[in-house]
Amino acid sequence: MKIANQKHPFDITLGVAYLNCSHLSPILRAAAGADKTDVDLKLRLWTIVQRDFSSELEEVRALLAQLITATTDNVAVGPASSYATATAGLNLLLRKGETVMFMSRNRDAAKLTQSS
Repeated sequence: MKIANQKHPFDITLGVAYLNCSHLSPILRAAAGADKTDVDLKLRLWTIVQRDFSSELEEVRALLAQLITATTDNVAVGPASSYATATAGLNLLLRKGETVMFMSRNRDAAKLTQSS
């Protein structure tokens, strides 16, 4: 499958080919605007309500599901990787000899999964 040129979503000067994305990648123009909105929200955290989270979250779940050819119900989002790992670990039915693996530096997930 051929992917069309994707330079237009970025603010990259004509004639520049930026190839160091594994170290530091350019930000999408759309993300730069969203970041400003998020920063403004964090200036007054007490004004954030549940719908500020849930509407965007459902859109993200739907987009990820579409990307990986799944349904939205197959995509779970947690507040942190440690909680997500712990929840997955607690809900998996493992047979003898099967193992759950997670990142070694994610100590909170390890503690939550092991203590339950």
